[in-house]
Amino acid sequence: MGVMSPITGKLFDKIGARWLSIVGLLITVVTTYALTKLSIRTTFTYVTVLYTIRMFGMSLLMMPIFTAGLNELPASLNRHGTAMVNTLRMMAGAVGMAFFVSIMTAQAVAHTREIAARHHIPLNDSAKMADVINQGTVMGINDAFFIATILTLISFGLSFFIRGTAPGKGPQRHGAKAAVEAKNA
Repeated sequence: MGVMSPITGKLFDKIGARWLSIVGLLITVVTTYALTKLSIRTTFTYVTVLYTIRMFGMSLLMMPIFTAGLNELPASLNRHGTAMVNTLRMMAGAVGMAFFVSIMTAQAVAHTREIAARHHIPLNDSAKMADVINQGTVMGINDAFFIATILTLISFGLSFFIRGTAPGKGPQRHGAKAAVEAKNA
């Protein structure tokens, strides 16, 4: 993402947020869905390459979406908008991580119990249970990525509604409303 930020910034200046977001979300949807197909035999290289491509897609959409949103604000509110974006991004990251780890954990436990029961594996057989726990955990991870894929698909659909904005072209406020906003800023 760090390498792509300057490139994405130049692309944003040329084509705007909508198409960068659409392409970025398309890449993110495809790679997130691919992460729903993990198994205990999936290689580290596969996951690393897939995740790198996913982060490439994220780099195409994060900065343009935030910038387009901030461009909608009058210049007097930019500092407040930036503070809100950064605060909400950190909060959403923490809440999202907790949400997906909760899904993964609950589903891993459910899958582990189901596999052990289906194959009549006694809980005190530590060797067989270790394999069952590994399989259940991977299935829980796949479930969490499936939910992430659904949420990313929803975001992909919403990306078509992003308006084309240019830096400094936020809504112009005049008169009494502008005076009140300036006073409250």
